[in-house]
Amino acid sequence: MFVVGVDIKTRLRLEVSLCNKTQTTRRFESGYLHQRRKGRSMGSRAKDLTGQRFGRLVVVSRSDRNGKNSHRVYWNCQCDCGCASVTSSGCLRSGNTKSCGCLRREMLNARIGSLNPYWNPKLTDEERIQGRKIPGYEEWRFEVFQRDGFACQRCGDDAGRNLIAHHLEGYAENPELRIELSNGITLCEHCHSDFHHLFGSGNNTREQYEGWINE
Repeated sequence: MFVVGVDIKTRLRLEVSLCNKTQTTRRFESGYLHQRRKGRSMGSRAKDLTGQRFGRLVVVSRSDRNGKNSHRVYWNCQCDCGCASVTSSGCLRSGNTKSCGCLRREMLNARIGSLNPYWNPKLTDEERIQGRKIPGYEEWRFEVFQRDGFACQRCGDDAGRNLIAHHLEGYAENPELRIELSNGITLCEHCHSDFHHLFGSGNNTREQYEGWINE
């Protein structure tokens, strides 16, 4: 590159600087492409877990679910209790997921309400309901996330730290369904906000969700 109007030393410094920037950019682009190819190849060459047992789960087949991280592979599993679940390879092989959620429920049965170490005796029943601090609520929330593979069921976002357990039948209007596993679904903050922007925050129904998710 030839720069007009500067002395030879200044011109050389500019040329060296531009050359270094070009090399840095090329190295960044090369590394980025390598990571993308690596991610794709990891997904396509993932070890087949079909037939293997992980705790109470037996892998039935590979799922067609794709999370936000495209290299993450999900598997359709059958639990010993009879329920089905979809879980990632990482959760299965690390031991973080050992059942559809039934194992955790059994372990926590003796720790509901005043037996829970985080129980606050100063809260009234009304305050617990309004603040969603009713017995079993946090366990229900975790079980919903676990069943759904810790991923938004609308957009597939599985980045973490932004998931919400959404009540299909409204929380306030259906007290008997507040910690019913079948009444929860995992959404990311963005999709959850989009749903309530369309349908409001009261008297929500399963029919609203099904119509919205199938748009």
